[in-house]
Amino acid sequence: MKSLAFSCMVAIALGFTGTAHAQSSQLTIAPDDEVVVSVDGQSDLTGLYLVEPDGSFQFPFIGRVPAAGLTAAALTGVLTEGLRPYVAGPVVHVEVRQPQRVFVFGDVARPGLYDLTDSMTLLELLLQAGYSGVSEVLVARTGNVRTPVLPDQAEPSDVIQVNLRQLESDVRAGDFSRNLLLQTGDTVFVPTLDPNTVFVTGDVNNPGPY
Repeated sequence: MKSLAFSCMVAIALGFTGTAHAQSSQLTIAPDDEVVVSVDGQSDLTGLYLVEPDGSFQFPFIGRVPAAGLTAAALTGVLTEGLRPYVAGPVVHVEVRQPQRVFVFGDVARPGLYDLTDSMTLLELLLQAGYSGVSEVLVARTGNVRTPVLPDQAEPSDVIQVNLRQLESDVRAGDFSRNLLLQTGDTVFVPTLDPNTVFVTGDVNNPGPY
């Protein structure tokens, strides 16, 4: 019965969270997030918990807690109610830490998501991904999103156009000011067809791309 009641409580919290999320930009918990929980006066319950691929994590006394889809506030309520049979008047605090990641797609050897390290720059990411040497890339900067957002899916004002030829020339000269500092959620798109290349054919000595 207790398990059923707890499941119902989580379902209610998820329902309220869905309504709130539709009206708010507050992000909800997802797998791979870290949840920092503290309970006043209960140091043994305070700790960092990793949300596992199934969207839940193991918590003392309560057991398996489904967290995916909840906000930090909703999870606070779930844990508070779950602890009432074991802790008198539990005061729970929840902080959610989301993984810092960036995405790179297009004409690179190793597309996908990358952990965002401190001060990671555009050139650093492109070198890790094995970019093709095109002259221009696009960066879609749409905030701390969990999935890639390609340039044609973003608002024009959220797309940063970077001329790599100019950037590479500046770096060789010791000027790193154009080397874009990446932010979590950035999607870097490397086009297969270089937008600054023209093809010459016909009765010429050296046909081909320029």
